[in-house]
Amino acid sequence: MNDRTPHVDRVNAVEQVELGRFLGVDLNGLETAAAALDRTNTTTAGCGCGGSCGTSGGSSAETSAACACGGDGNCRSGDAERGLFEGLHGETVLSRRAFFWNLSRMLAAAGAVALTGGAVMRAMAQAGTDAASGAAARLPRADVWVMAIDMAACTGCKQCMRACKDGHYLPPDEHNWMEVWDEVGPSGPVHRPRPCMHCENAPCVPVCPVDATYHNRDGIVLVDNDRCIGCRACMAACPYGARYFWWDEPVHPPHLTRADYSPELTMPHRRGTVSKCVFCADYLNQSRLPRCVQQCPHDVLWFGERTTDVVTNGVEVRRLSALLTERGYTLYKEDKGTEPRVYYLASGKVGGHAAG
Repeated sequence: MNDRTPHVDRVNAVEQVELGRFLGVDLNGLETAAAALDRTNTTTAGCGCGGSCGTSGGSSAETSAACACGGDGNCRSGDAERGLFEGLHGETVLSRRAFFWNLSRMLAAAGAVALTGGAVMRAMAQAGTDAASGAAARLPRADVWVMAIDMAACTGCKQCMRACKDGHYLPPDEHNWMEVWDEVGPSGPVHRPRPCMHCENAPCVPVCPVDATYHNRDGIVLVDNDRCIGCRACMAACPYGARYFWWDEPVHPPHLTRADYSPELTMPHRRGTVSKCVFCADYLNQSRLPRCVQQCPHDVLWFGERTTDVVTNGVEVRRLSALLTERGYTLYKEDKGTEPRVYYLASGKVGGHAAG
């Protein structure tokens, strides 16, 4: 997978609190865990103790003459594996991957498949204690963002569509990056929210003659409008109808210029190019849930990270595997072989996986 775009992979304290609001819990415990892990951050040049001297967990006797930290505990050797980085203003910040990894460890610490409210805080406190003792697990190499959609809970209010359009400056009657289709199911009318499927085997990627469509390192399918020549081969290849062409001059956000553009931000849009849902990659880079997930009034949309097996609808945190097993799910147009990363949950507790 290509990764040609700048990738902001940081969570500062303010963003932690903001995401905590979406989760419905106070995530101050995450700052505690980050502060504890910061004691083993980055190995000081020339330090011979390997991060084990002074307050880093060893004894002063382990301090050698070659130790550049002087035994003060600032060797900080474990940063890259634990996802901690120094922020622009010297603050400790946590990678998005590490954030979801912590949520995964919280679930394991609680011995549960779901966490809400105080249970999240208790598990986070335990995760912080484990991290401080050096028990933090190695982080996965890459994120793979996924979405699970509870069609049984969807009322067809289309608030997710409005949130997407407002956030991305999309015209009211075109460019439905998130669309809600009315269908007839076995038990009557149902509503199917349809974002981009961000397929593992995305047919839109290989047909692009200029490599404008690609997967970033998080598995999100992006379009680089600086490369796109408007041939629309990707639109013809997509079996979900999830790509749109800018025939007219787009409305430009007043606070952005072309210099601000990136495929993850998507704006300002460019006439003569293709656009699509990007799972709000700009929000993910700020550790914020996608706009559609935030604004859904019925908690229909679950979003999270497949590697760490954690998803949330902004109210509850669940194991993805447990949610899919408990409810059962379908993959839309699975017969196309695209391996979509959007799961449609079945009604009731049926378990298993049925193609759809």
